Amino acid sequence: MICEHCGKEIDDNAVVCPYCEKEVTGAAEALPEKEPFFTQKMKRQTILLGVVCVLAVVCCFVFHLK
Repeated sequence: MICEHCGKEIDDNAVVCPYCEKEVTGAAEALPEKEPFFTQKMKRQTILLGVVCVLAVVCCFVFHLK
């Protein structure tokens, strides 16, 4: 990117020009990366919860028949 004050080429992520030390308005703001909605840990927890629920239903059914 080009500094609008001094005309020198600067880094695209610069907030202040390193040459003229003036604030650059065209700087791209660094956005934090979004974390996926379902992380790997959440997927494992969901699967484990499902397995526990199925086992609980099976146990209730088995003990109800006795």
